[in-house]
Amino acid sequence: MYWLRFGLLALLVVKTVMGFSLLSRRFSGKSARLETQDYEYRVTRHKKRVQEVQIAVAVPDRLRFIMRREGRFDRIAKWLGIAHEWQTGDARFDDSIYVLCDDPLMLRALSLDAELRDAVLEAVGTTSGGILSSFGGKLALTDRATRARAGKGTADPEVGRMAARNALQFLLRIRERLASVPTGEWSHERDPGLTWQFAIVATTTTLGILSVGCFFWTQGIGEPRQLAFDRIETLAALIGAGAGIVLMLMLMRLMSGTSRVHLVLLEILLVGIPGAWFVSRTVLAEINQRSDEAPAILHQTQVVNQYVVKGRRGGRSYYLVINRWPAQAADLDTTLRVDRDLYAVLGPGTCITFVLHPGHLGDLWLSEIRPSCEPLPEGPE
Repeated sequence: MYWLRFGLLALLVVKTVMGFSLLSRRFSGKSARLETQDYEYRVTRHKKRVQEVQIAVAVPDRLRFIMRREGRFDRIAKWLGIAHEWQTGDARFDDSIYVLCDDPLMLRALSLDAELRDAVLEAVGTTSGGILSSFGGKLALTDRATRARAGKGTADPEVGRMAARNALQFLLRIRERLASVPTGEWSHERDPGLTWQFAIVATTTTLGILSVGCFFWTQGIGEPRQLAFDRIETLAALIGAGAGIVLMLMLMRLMSGTSRVHLVLLEILLVGIPGAWFVSRTVLAEINQRSDEAPAILHQTQVVNQYVVKGRRGGRSYYLVINRWPAQAADLDTTLRVDRDLYAVLGPGTCITFVLHPGHLGDLWLSEIRPSCEPLPEGPE
């Protein structure tokens, strides 16, 4: 179960980071100039290797969209009737490019302007699966082809220039065509789905961030410590499912029939529901402990074994194996992770006392570990 939670956490981290990319649409890069043309660039690296470069030029903030290669998930979503993408009537363009935009003025311009469609096709195809976007007065093109030519030692400004030599010709052509679209300043009323996408993805991303914090909050090796999660996990699963239903109802109500609905649905399924489960699991564990007014259970047992696990980076984790848990917790794992100080004073055959509590929700938790056995008060354990 631990590894399942850890794998789910890894997925949440990845998808939460991707959620940020859906939220942060405004391009922010470093200014540069190629001959007489001003532009901005942003270089993304992983282990010093260039992953992608984004080149942007200034445009009036009148149109907002994303255009990229149409993927398998897009096709499946359209086939299932989940997402609805505008069709220009140009089969070459419609089969290759997915338009994330529901602004009727922009969509009409795409249908009427063959030169604009050709420029987009050439830009997105030539930049090795790049992404064309316009938000907040910046027309940006993602160039992944440059990473094959840029080495680890190539400085970011030079990487930017390499990408600009390729991308600027497309950006300037597209900017020229967009300038002829008859529209005023950007208004959210033209594409309300964009606002609702931001709101729902912001909610799922927040749940993702909170869930990562909750995971590490519950990984402590001190006390208090939740030992059993039977009722807690059942209730957390119900809360997670309920949160997912609410978010999907909002999605269908607010974004049905838009080009972005399948991307937001994926965020709900992969971030919102697991995130709500993680967060509610942690909150319920706190309620189980803080609202527990039942008498403590003193349980005495012996340490039968101890061992150390070495991490890849030199860290160490310390474990004790005890003889048994009380009857009401007989199915709990008898291996317990402890801190270094407690580990140092215990060894096989030594006595140990646990101060246990039945839990407000009925799940056993541990409030104290005593590295000795004092006489217990009379009565049942």
